[in-house]
Amino acid sequence: MKKLLYQNPLASPADIAGFRLEGRAEISFGAGAMEMKNSLDPSPGQNANFVFWCPEEFPGDIEIGWQFSPVKEPGLCIMLVAELQADCRKANPIETFDTCVIKLRTAKGQALLFIASHAADRNIDPIFEITCEKAVITCDFSRENGLLAARLPDGQVKHYGALNTLEQEQKKIVNTIRWLGGAPGAEKPVSTVMTTQPFAGVIDYIFENTEFKPFDQEVIFDQAAKRYYVPGLSDALMDLYNNYECGRNP
Repeated sequence: MKKLLYQNPLASPADIAGFRLEGRAEISFGAGAMEMKNSLDPSPGQNANFVFWCPEEFPGDIEIGWQFSPVKEPGLCIMLVAELQADCRKANPIETFDTCVIKLRTAKGQALLFIASHAADRNIDPIFEITCEKAVITCDFSRENGLLAARLPDGQVKHYGALNTLEQEQKKIVNTIRWLGGAPGAEKPVSTVMTTQPFAGVIDYIFENTEFKPFDQEVIFDQAAKRYYVPGLSDALMDLYNNYECGRNP
């Protein structure tokens, strides 16, 4: 027997309280219905699309239906579903959190894992990994000020050396993407599996909707650093990172 979880007539501004607009659009109401129009020129293609996110959280294995009438052609109206998991903890007496694990899957299936902590028992410099169509790009700042490399499916690895400044970092990442696209030059840069636009508002949402819990484990005060830390937390977070598979998780 089916159970109704959510229903919204989308007939007035009160019906969209808490909704989040991603992109640019004109939203109006009339004749008991909501009308949405893109504010951008359609020439950029999908980059001109917008998404209007419903703030409700739903369980898995649900059936979703909606009614709409196209105003004019060409146009596009699709339902997108995203998944967000966040575990935010704090060992130190602060207002928010000092450790977080965020797993995100966008409506297009793009996966993101973000891990950060100021309560770990040892320092680990940033490590970035981006899964692209033709390679996996890795930047490891724990080695020689940041080593940038691209690993191809056939096992070939292209090394780009160390990153010393932000300007060098930007240039080397661009060069990596150009090479993967068959450059010389700026020919056909490869498009990545991850984009920044779908992640807009994620941190704000976490602050507004996530409980910041204390650690279950014992915390120890480091007198020299003037902070609390959790023994074994560094290894636990690194194990989570190393065992994460972008295509299967969260």
